[in-house]
Amino acid sequence: MGRSSRDGGWDIAYLGDRRYVGWDGGVPVVIGGQVVGAVAVSGLSGEEDAELAALGVQRIVESAG
Repeated sequence: MGRSSRDGGWDIAYLGDRRYVGWDGGVPVVIGGQVVGAVAVSGLSGEEDAELAALGVQRIVESAG
């Protein structure tokens, strides 16, 4: 699906809403109980992508203090 959306111009909103994507690797950034953004990584396995994204989220939350 990823290749189809990249190479063939296939609409990534296949779930019907552009806010949602059906791939692993995205992790929300939650500060003070509120979702304030997200970090997404792509290119490795879904598990590795999510692990790296979680590291990014951890750094953001730590720097927000």
